Amino acid sequence: MIKFTEEHEWLEVEGDIATVGITDYAQKALGDVVFVELPEVGATYDKGDEVAVVESVKAASEVYAPLAGEIVEVNEALEGEPGLVNSAALDAGWFFKLKLANVDDLDELMDETATTNSSKASTNIWRWPGPSRASVFSVRPNPRNRGRVTFRSCAHALPAADAR
Repeated sequence: MIKFTEEHEWLEVEGDIATVGITDYAQKALGDVVFVELPEVGATYDKGDEVAVVESVKAASEVYAPLAGEIVEVNEALEGEPGLVNSAALDAGWFFKLKLANVDDLDELMDETATTNSSKASTNIWRWPGPSRASVFSVRPNPRNRGRVTFRSCAHALPAADAR
């Protein structure tokens, strides 16, 4: 079974183990991926927690825990070849495997049809003036941020309403 989040992560689920990566849409928005920071095996996360970081030539973006669980494996191939996220986002470019705390929580996630219908509505593209050109960031709401948007590359946060 394959499920998707509004933050453009995908999960391929077998039993209580979910293999997690980012969608093709997300990798295209990021551009060429140059670095991936993976979580530690054995670490536990709640739904919405920052688990991994993806850096591209355009921006840095977080990968969030789609559901609560424990990291049981990471894709070590990404450390030496982060471009797998671009070339095989839905296959060899996976990030981590998560042992789900509650398999029933999968019902909260979207199937492929729902993702296609909501992908444009769920992603906001923000333009932040840089020194020589505008940088494009994909901003995803995170309930822990209380309406704030954090730009890792800018090292500060702005209220979402002020960033438009």
